Amino acid sequence: MYRLETSHVAEATQAGEPGPSLRAIRLSVACELPELCRRRLRQPFFALFFLSLLVPAWDSRPVFAQETVILTLVERTDTFRFMPPSSDPAGLVYLPHSNRLLLSDSEINEIDNIFGDANLFEVDLSGTLLSTALTLDFSDEPTGLTFNALNGHFFVSDDDAEEVVEIFPGSDGVIGTADDFLRSLDTASFGSGDPEGLAFDPVSGHLFIVDGDGAEVYELDPGENGFFDGVPVRGGDDLVTSFDLEQFGGVDPEGLDVDVANGTLLIVESTTNGRILELTPGGVLLRVFDTSDASVKTPAGVTVAPGSADPGRRSFYVVDRARDGQNDGRIHEFSLPAVPVATITRFVPDRGTAGTEVVLSGNNFTGATQVLFDETSTPFTVISDGEIRVSVPEAVESGRLAVLNAHGPAYSPGVFVVLTPPVITGLTPPYAGEGEWFRVRGGGLSETTGLTIGGFPVDEWVVDSETQLSVRVPSGVTGGVVEVSTTLGSAVSPGDFLLLPSLVTLPSDDAHVRSNNADTNFGDNDRLRVKDGSSMFRTYLKFEVVGSGVVQSARLRLFATGASFDGGSLFLVSNDFEGTATPWDQDTLTWNNAPALGVSPDAEVGTTFLMRWAEVDVTHLVSGDGIYSFGLSGTDPIGLFYGSREGDEAPELVIVRGDTVDSDGDGVPDRLDNCPYFVNVEQTDQDENGVGDACESEVLFVRGDVDNNGFLDIVDSIFALFAMFNGSPSPPCWKAVDSNDDGTPDVSDILTSLRALFQHGEPLPAPHPDCGADPSPDSLSCEAFFCF
Repeated sequence: MYRLETSHVAEATQAGEPGPSLRAIRLSVACELPELCRRRLRQPFFALFFLSLLVPAWDSRPVFAQETVILTLVERTDTFRFMPPSSDPAGLVYLPHSNRLLLSDSEINEIDNIFGDANLFEVDLSGTLLSTALTLDFSDEPTGLTFNALNGHFFVSDDDAEEVVEIFPGSDGVIGTADDFLRSLDTASFGSGDPEGLAFDPVSGHLFIVDGDGAEVYELDPGENGFFDGVPVRGGDDLVTSFDLEQFGGVDPEGLDVDVANGTLLIVESTTNGRILELTPGGVLLRVFDTSDASVKTPAGVTVAPGSADPGRRSFYVVDRARDGQNDGRIHEFSLPAVPVATITRFVPDRGTAGTEVVLSGNNFTGATQVLFDETSTPFTVISDGEIRVSVPEAVESGRLAVLNAHGPAYSPGVFVVLTPPVITGLTPPYAGEGEWFRVRGGGLSETTGLTIGGFPVDEWVVDSETQLSVRVPSGVTGGVVEVSTTLGSAVSPGDFLLLPSLVTLPSDDAHVRSNNADTNFGDNDRLRVKDGSSMFRTYLKFEVVGSGVVQSARLRLFATGASFDGGSLFLVSNDFEGTATPWDQDTLTWNNAPALGVSPDAEVGTTFLMRWAEVDVTHLVSGDGIYSFGLSGTDPIGLFYGSREGDEAPELVIVRGDTVDSDGDGVPDRLDNCPYFVNVEQTDQDENGVGDACESEVLFVRGDVDNNGFLDIVDSIFALFAMFNGSPSPPCWKAVDSNDDGTPDVSDILTSLRALFQHGEPLPAPHPDCGADPSPDSLSCEAFFCF
């Protein structure tokens, strides 16, 4: 297999295209479990462990050949002639659903005499301006753009704020309107201080970021929760790997795109006639494209899309900032060399049910021998050399289309989403307080049109993926089953959602203080300010909590009247004036007598968005009833304002009480239940050991969760391998190791878990993913398992 893959690489390079299966080639050389490698093996420990087991010949991996391709200019569009104009276009992305381009301008709002309240511009492939939008509510420096066609989300990078903003445009599908939902991803936390170009890969579900100053490419895996929420140090579970571009002589890389049809990355250098580098996602340089035919001055963004004059051929589109501060922006379209293999430039529609007719556009379709739909061969009709029609076959999953002719396969530039009726398999967690988020897990959720809890309509929910929704608990809901409605039907949750009681406390005192007015009190101001610089502002808040009960969670909510990359560092501070035993109050608080802030913050507010609530998890700081004081300091020299108790949107400390959590639904809250995961209304405990008889008579576990941490991941497989072949450490429950439920722990259990994790294999047998008893008892032991 190793020699075969190496020769395949050589053939693809000689054909003038990098080959449609380069991604698969790279992974198969590195590991015999491609999906596993793609998602996890870039972590050093996992990589070394599995490669030592599976690929002893890693050091002899092949080196890809390189070639330089001279690009030919097809069309030039003067974006500075748009009305309103785009003087410094920076990001560029192709939108396959509309067959249009979207570009961002990172500087236009800084030029007062030409700024027309627009820094996003949608154009057709010929360069005609069709619509505009504005990002200033969440970013005044939109440098990179990308689009996730699987769920309709946009991503915008901001190199000043060192962040990426994910935008769910809501039901209207338009960025910059009131129903947008925004999430912020901090890039500095994993080393990217200058995030420029962005690209989303629908095949792997990963996000790529190119850092201009660091000449580094970062790849983000969204982790087990299915959405991008940052690395663990920022409270998320994203997995980040990277490679360096300086080894290829990369200079100021700014533009980035994923060529899904070839499984490669395209990176443009922001220099005069900057090169376009084509690399594998792992960092192997394949080809270099020369843009000198267009005399590009300052290229910034790049994307691959159908040609404007010949939609059957693919083109590179490159935006050119030219000179900063001057109205001279452009888009350059370059044609790609003709190749004998078929080329798919577009397919419509991009989603549908079995039987949906799909039209593929491209070229070299005459003589096609086969059409694959997610690797399933299906009948097709060749309409012309540039058009093929095919129907979605039964029992096929979402995936890419492929057209084969005598020269090899060509893959579609994106994934076709197969729509299925919705199903809900569980809620995570099955309880939350008002204003909190929980996740609905299942399938067929990408087309969700409505959602209710106990019949009560929910307005705020976000499609994370085909298998997951994030839902915010609305005011007025009382709990009950969750029902999801889609274009194909509806589904209800297998159990009820439990509403936890919330306690909302407004501040007894709040005020900001100012460094260059150190003895002045600002306690009657209707806004609170956080700012750094020659004149610093800090904000102080005091809450008197009564009736909190058992604290399940606590959140500090602040209403931001401005957008900022830094909403402030939060500190738990003294309830007294500095150096005294006298409680501070807002009427006499000043810079000179305010409580001191700690050395390290207790939490970070992070990015704030215009006229939206910012929330900080302070569960670790609020233990119950009492008085709590917080101080806020920031690093933003412009600063921002929050609403105060004197204004319309006062700060809130929201405590969700955990007294009523009842996981097994037997009417006994978990805090009192001697067997919280098994129905035992009578609470019988004959031996009086504190563990209910129901638990002692039934072994409860989660199949596949070998390390007993609450979820299935690759660590479970590693744990099981060590236990089987090294004898240690021993897992807490051998029943959990038995992933295929055949009563014998062996290598087949490892493969079953890996297929379920990374190759959409069959779900593990019960009990999974929820805790429960073994429905097919065997002799395997389970001595120390705790169900999360």
